[in-house]
Amino acid sequence: MKIEFLYPELSNQFGEIGHQRFLQKMFPKAEFVMTQLLQKPTFLDGSVDLVFMGPSSERAQEKIIDNILPHREAVRDRIEKGDRFLLTGNAMEIFGTSILNEDGTAIAGLDLFSMQARRQMMNRLTELYVGLYEDIKVTGVKTQFTQNFPKEPRNFPYLFQTTRGFGMNKELEGEGIHYKNFVATYVTGPLLIMNPLFTERLFQQWNIPVEIPHREALLEAYEIRVVEYEDPHSYT
Repeated sequence: MKIEFLYPELSNQFGEIGHQRFLQKMFPKAEFVMTQLLQKPTFLDGSVDLVFMGPSSERAQEKIIDNILPHREAVRDRIEKGDRFLLTGNAMEIFGTSILNEDGTAIAGLDLFSMQARRQMMNRLTELYVGLYEDIKVTGVKTQFTQNFPKEPRNFPYLFQTTRGFGMNKELEGEGIHYKNFVATYVTGPLLIMNPLFTERLFQQWNIPVEIPHREALLEAYEIRVVEYEDPHSYT
């Protein structure tokens, strides 16, 4: 088992470094590759079982795009061949068509998914989130300066259906991306820790045997959180 953390020195905002530590506890015998900026991603050679990347600042995001853009077709090939990806926060924007700044300028992305992220730097969106992954309720937090606009929203491969909060943008219930084994969401938490049932289902579908550390405690906290987050009057 080999897991690659993409740009961990940059993509670690909102406590998402917790995902790195949680994956290390889930797979104590795995080989972990820490790919830093300016290094060529290891997954491009097809030797990685899971690629993880968390959210970064806007400036760091642009540096990451500059680094990975020359490998665009190789990244597309790995996604099409079914490589497993898990992206949280604004990491998914790197794989979209572009990121639109407030002054009208645009930053080109990998253009692997037809969607445009639109920044609004004076208006951070922060909300509790509840959504559905198949029959499983998923909880988390969304905190972002962007809204994302799929080119064809009715046919987009969403990950979650939102029941509280907002989806890719304020007008959509669909949230995230689930295409083959590529999974991406704006929802943070960290997602895997806050949602043990989702974590088990996802890794089962990825054909990766998994044992959740402290499963009973995480499940108890999850059940309490679902009740709280589904209460429209709750906000913490």
